[in-house]
Amino acid sequence: MRAVGRAARVALAACAGAAAAWGALYGCSAIFPIHEGVGVVADAGQGEAPCSPDYSSDPRNCGMCGHDCLGGACEGGLCQPWQCGPIPKGVFSGGNGIAVDDGGMYWAAGVSGLPTIYECPTLGCDGGTQPTIITTLPTKNGLGACSLFDAGIYCASGQLSTGEGFYRCPRAPDDAGCTLVLTIDHPRGIETYRDGFLWAADPDGGGEVGHCINGAKPCVVGDAAPTLLAGPVPGANEVHGSIEKGLAVWTVDGRDGGVYAYQFNMQITSTVASVPHALHVAADPLRQLGLMSTPDGIYAFGPPPSTAGSPLLVVDGGMDNWYLVADVDREEAWCFQRLPGYPIYRFAYTVPDAGLEQIAHAPAGPNAATGFGPLLYWTDDFGGVTCLAK
Repeated sequence: MRAVGRAARVALAACAGAAAAWGALYGCSAIFPIHEGVGVVADAGQGEAPCSPDYSSDPRNCGMCGHDCLGGACEGGLCQPWQCGPIPKGVFSGGNGIAVDDGGMYWAAGVSGLPTIYECPTLGCDGGTQPTIITTLPTKNGLGACSLFDAGIYCASGQLSTGEGFYRCPRAPDDAGCTLVLTIDHPRGIETYRDGFLWAADPDGGGEVGHCINGAKPCVVGDAAPTLLAGPVPGANEVHGSIEKGLAVWTVDGRDGGVYAYQFNMQITSTVASVPHALHVAADPLRQLGLMSTPDGIYAFGPPPSTAGSPLLVVDGGMDNWYLVADVDREEAWCFQRLPGYPIYRFAYTVPDAGLEQIAHAPAGPNAATGFGPLLYWTDDFGGVTCLAK
């Protein structure tokens, strides 16, 4: 026997209004599908081991039957964060870029003045085991955003760096070190896809967003030449999306009161979603949606002409909404805030005015965040990685 959980009831109640607000983009099933373990509590069936009677503190059944905290404690029916990537020995600065897939989690932190990439298994290093050192880069400009594809780890050098750009590093310890696959000043954001990577940079204040085919080669000549998607876009910062799905989203001058720019189906689109002070972005390429956080709230919008110029306010709130992580399967997103106590919120981004649900506090300030499978990951101010079960 199944009972619809509170989150599912709220979403279903909002379904009719949300479908009307988004026009033909969504139906009720797209707004909030009821999946086992997402808004649904299932009783143990015949022949199955019974769940704990205490959903408030059992880390294997936290808040509902079968919801495993995967390493974190369970308090009040909510999973709590834990340090899944121990602070590496000798680190002198906070962690920066992080990327995770089935092959492991990889992040960058500073050691002896040089940026170093570390690895732990996808579910974290057991018992505080020190992470594996993958490689150290010969630059003192630090590393920024990172992404993964196949056998490579792709990271931007520090935002103020010149004569560098985007590196591809091996996933296993390798004396060959890293390859500079795109040389450009002031690199910012990067996201890999099947055949290459999206990138954003701000050389000399004349920002650019583009993509490189076959990211394993240096992105300078022949088939690997960089393709400019937009520019100049001064202040180009983060970029997310998928070339295969025809969506790229990025922030422009976010911290200085700029606007938000986006592109659909790889057609150059003007900056139609003009929302001041866009801070961070996330993308749902499957539904052709972009998400952005601002001091006034969190907005979502789809491809033109349905919502062009009129992004939908999903979460209304005058707060410092920072890093966003979206889960396209659950149609949920998480917001990490740089405020005292570092609160973490969850919301359903396809439900207008869904509101934020606070689910945890980060033990230390998040510097970069991502999600993979059942976990959220973020690098902290001390050079380690913290995890939280979704």
